[in-house]
Amino acid sequence: MSTALKVERLGKNSGVIVNEHELNVRAEPSTSPPPLLPVSVTPAVDVTEALKESSRILLLRNMVSPEEIDDQLEPEVKDEMKKYGQVNKVVIFRLLQVKDDEAVRIFIEFTNVGQAIKAFVDLNGRFFGGRSIKASFYDLEAYNSNQFDR
Repeated sequence: MSTALKVERLGKNSGVIVNEHELNVRAEPSTSPPPLLPVSVTPAVDVTEALKESSRILLLRNMVSPEEIDDQLEPEVKDEMKKYGQVNKVVIFRLLQVKDDEAVRIFIEFTNVGQAIKAFVDLNGRFFGGRSIKASFYDLEAYNSNQFDR
């Protein structure tokens, strides 16, 4: 392209190309494959659906493998989650006989829903240690009843 596009503004977020008839764009067939497009990261959980059921309990899945659970995991997670707000408690729960990405559940109890939402938005789909975190909200009654396998 040797001619710059001229755009006429029609509104706050719209416009129209005014010199398109002047452009002499000729597409030549290419024998090379199309360029690779960047792969977009799809959130692990649908944000809209998750926010409808928000609570102050955030559940993180696929953050670590069962082999990565150690005594330092709980304090490390609690310290990291403090950037989203005050953390009351972190519970690490292991499920047996499930796929590796579902085996470790990390529950973060924030003092209010807003803090949990902030963490959810930032963490859902984020890569940590080569894994895509699946964040979701957890039912407060189930959490308070220690029903961590729902």
